[in-house]
Amino acid sequence: MPRDLSRETLAALPATIARPRFDPASVSRGIVHLGFGGFHRAHMARYTHDLMERRVDAAKWGIVGVGTLLADVRVRDALAAQDALYTLVERQDGDETATVIGSVCEVIFAGESSQAALGAIDDPAIRIVSLTVTENGYCRNAATRTLDREHPSIVHDLAHPDRPRSAVGILVEAYRRRMAARAPAFTALTCDNIQHNGVVLRDAVLALAGWRDHALAEWIAANASFPSTMVDRITPVTTPAQIKDFTARFDLVDRWPIFCERFRQWVIEDSFVAGRPAWEEVGAQFVADVAPYEFMKLRLLNASHLAIAGLGFGTVMPSVIKAVIGGVAPKHAGLASGIVISTFQIASALGVAVMGGVFYTELGAGRGAAAFGHAFAVALGCNVVLLVVGGVLSLFLPDQRHALAKATSTKASRG
Repeated sequence: MPRDLSRETLAALPATIARPRFDPASVSRGIVHLGFGGFHRAHMARYTHDLMERRVDAAKWGIVGVGTLLADVRVRDALAAQDALYTLVERQDGDETATVIGSVCEVIFAGESSQAALGAIDDPAIRIVSLTVTENGYCRNAATRTLDREHPSIVHDLAHPDRPRSAVGILVEAYRRRMAARAPAFTALTCDNIQHNGVVLRDAVLALAGWRDHALAEWIAANASFPSTMVDRITPVTTPAQIKDFTARFDLVDRWPIFCERFRQWVIEDSFVAGRPAWEEVGAQFVADVAPYEFMKLRLLNASHLAIAGLGFGTVMPSVIKAVIGGVAPKHAGLASGIVISTFQIASALGVAVMGGVFYTELGAGRGAAAFGHAFAVALGCNVVLLVVGGVLSLFLPDQRHALAKATSTKASRG
């Protein structure tokens, strides 16, 4: 009979699961995290767990996870039943490791009311409020890229400032309560995959605070900090099938394990107003400027992804499109698929060329380094070559494959 994951059952875990090398009961509040999803549990919570295994004093940086969506009640219920513990399964090349993460000390559901979250942030022990709420959670206007005053959540937060719905509204109200109590401000640490995310968060918070009270906005600007970060770790959504398989393989009931790749990266602007964990001891990088790392990820990593996608699109999709069109207009399937794919390839090549032009403009302005530019040039060249080859293949190979198959079939029928 599988055991339920909890503090009481940690000692009885199978040898295939690593347990915390510290007592999870000794972990106390130090961080409140808004948007307690799978990525946070695979990323920041993992770094914090690793630090707690190295340093006894890191136990004061325990994480209070806050679910901000209605669906997050399931996360709260799942982890509450197992003392906020969960298993992180890290995979690479067919190998995997499973570790029970003990850096989370409490989980709060704020999908219906933010009062519990605000109460947690009121605790003087909380010195960092972090968040992963996706780009939509910043309530920005799509055209101006600034806080949207007409966004339904912002409209609500201005009408009911003491009962905010948005993450931005929660931060502003939490700062107001700190200011009123003459308490120190906290660091607002965004871990969302948004370029210049700290600047984006700061601008949104100051905008909403200014609409409420100019004195509040000035206090936040003078006392709080909003470091930018660059984060990376692929963390798919956990499926019911994975949970069932986990229970069968590990003989352990974990209501919400997390599965991710082994690679991880976290680059953080070192700007904290109330102290911080020594995450650099477990692999995080603290830097003065995150922007070069953002450019590296967005332009080198994404360019290589585009190269692979171009190869796949140019060699596989023509056959798929031809099969689809063939059901409607069999005589024109080859030509139609070639035109569709070639048009896409040309558009993609132009897009890559524009991206390269933007990069070299910035390089000429003194940003980046020669090595970075050469690497990007190689990635750009690969993209163009693959896109052109894919376009040629899409125009000629479908009909050639059909002709070859027909010839082979005819020869076989003749004996």
